[in-house]
Amino acid sequence: MNSIGKLKNVIREYDSILLPVSGGLDSTFLLFFVKKNFPKKKILAIHFYGDTFYEEDGEFLRELCIDLKVELIFEGLNHLLIEGIEGKDRCLNCKREMFERLKKIMVEKKLKWIFSSEVFGENFENRKGFRFLKGKNEVIFPLLETGVSKGDILKYFEENGCRELVRTKNSCILTRFKVGKKIKSEDIKKIKECERWLKDFGINGVVRVRMGDVGKCYLEFSKYEDKRKISGLLFNHKLINFFSDRGFDKIFINLKGYGEK
Repeated sequence: MNSIGKLKNVIREYDSILLPVSGGLDSTFLLFFVKKNFPKKKILAIHFYGDTFYEEDGEFLRELCIDLKVELIFEGLNHLLIEGIEGKDRCLNCKREMFERLKKIMVEKKLKWIFSSEVFGENFENRKGFRFLKGKNEVIFPLLETGVSKGDILKYFEENGCRELVRTKNSCILTRFKVGKKIKSEDIKKIKECERWLKDFGINGVVRVRMGDVGKCYLEFSKYEDKRKISGLLFNHKLINFFSDRGFDKIFINLKGYGEK
């Protein structure tokens, strides 16, 4: 039995599910798969929103949940109010805050389980936030436990005619800041504006604008991105002016690409 078949068997064992959805590939797939294969299961989707998230993800999920006839609730989260959010344990502190919110909603809505959408093939063991969730009896990792990979998800969407559900991941904006750096709401806004500019320019894959020292930022793109698009950014006066208006006088491109060490 392949991983998708195993996934169906695992999900069959659970009912009354709270499913956090980010708008990225993995949680979108899990939501779609559960609803498609188990339309009568009680499932509630929840999306965290705030300045450190992309509003586009919420709009995408709103439309998807309407189509799937799944109830979706929006939960506001201000990362900058979480204690220790600028330190080395910021992801752990974030996961802890989110989990407390989820537990409260589980009680209010009389739900039994939280489905988390980590996929097989990624290194989660070194992530403190993941280890925190893994120790909670209410949290189930159906994709991870059944060996579902991103490749499996892409193949599934392709075979089921759902390519429109494949979206480039928008991670939390806090990941654009070095650990220990003071994070200001205006800097979060600048990062989002610059990343949106790059997407409007035609960058189709992953886009990251990382905050450096005063006046510096670092651009990262997927190594699979069209190199002609990236080369079009070099000495681009529209980019330079846009970024300069937001305080970035020195703009660097990471030649290794996104996710490469």
